[in-house]
Amino acid sequence: MIKGKCRKHGELIEGITGFKYASKTTEIGYRLKCKICFEERTKNYKKNNINVTKPEDLKGFCRKHGELNNENGIICFDPHSIKGYRIRCKECVHKTRIKSYIKNKEKNIQYAADWKKANREKINVQVREDRKNNPEKYRKWENDYYNKKRDQISLSTSLRARNLTKDFYDKMMEEQQYKCAICKQPETRMARDGKTITRLCIDHDHDTNDVRALLCHDCNTMLGKAKDSPELLIEAAHYLVDFKGWTI
Repeated sequence: MIKGKCRKHGELIEGITGFKYASKTTEIGYRLKCKICFEERTKNYKKNNINVTKPEDLKGFCRKHGELNNENGIICFDPHSIKGYRIRCKECVHKTRIKSYIKNKEKNIQYAADWKKANREKINVQVREDRKNNPEKYRKWENDYYNKKRDQISLSTSLRARNLTKDFYDKMMEEQQYKCAICKQPETRMARDGKTITRLCIDHDHDTNDVRALLCHDCNTMLGKAKDSPELLIEAAHYLVDFKGWTI
């Protein structure tokens, strides 16, 4: 644990009363700064520089990427600057933030969850306003998400409507050996993306809503077209037998 000293508040301890701050004048490359002093300076800055005007055209310099402008530059809050801000390189800031996030991932996730919980009403107002002003953006997001998770959403909706669990569905699949209960064949129907095969349908009694078995799309449609009438299906079987010359 690194220790330091503040002229005003005395001894500093990293992570408690002090935090690391990059410094080229020290051998280790950083030094401890007092949290209390930093917060006081920040509050004074915000109080005295609340109406700071930011430039429309950004001009700066990055040692790695050269000249900065509106496209590759970004304005960052800096209480130590006379202007109250400084211009930094977008790419460098982005890489630094990624490294910091990965290094403190669990802490950042918890911080984000706590912040969202404390500012839920504010977030909801902003989302509603943005959704109202940019309906096409949210419509595209919803369509993309649905197309990506179509099978999962469909299964979740069916299970919820019949008060079933995913474990119950998986158990039925194992008992039926992942095949249709009528034709004894696996599902072959392709999804709309033309790449994946759809899941077996959950067949149920439309009068009692009781679950019967898992069927492929063709067999499930067959029962639906026959309106779950055994008599109609038997008549259809006799019809085929008569014209095919088969025997039952």
